[in-house]
Amino acid sequence: MGTYLILADAPGRNETVIAAGGAAAAFAGLILVFLGVVITGYKAYPGDMPKRLLAPYRRATAAILVVFALSLTSTALSLAWLATGGGGGVLYGAVLWTFFSVLALSFLVAIGTTYLVVLK
Repeated sequence: MGTYLILADAPGRNETVIAAGGAAAAFAGLILVFLGVVITGYKAYPGDMPKRLLAPYRRATAAILVVFALSLTSTALSLAWLATGGGGGVLYGAVLWTFFSVLALSFLVAIGTTYLVVLK
């Protein structure tokens, strides 16, 4: 007798959107931690520091805020999809697209913040 692998049914759209919305909200919180690390590093320099030396911190702050806004957008799209009863393929696609963008950009923010604060 052979061994059989029993697979559960794939999650439906509703479960996927709930998971993506919750994860996007969690990523928003994580992104704020990176923002705090960058701002702390920026504020550690004296006030008379040349602007060109602080420019990487300002650019990192702007990038982190973009990812934070995208995280909130993903959460809002998830809520909108759920509030409208689901269905709409365009809104569902937007939820997935924004979530996977947040996932990828969060990774880049983590790498960039680590490089800026620790490795540079």
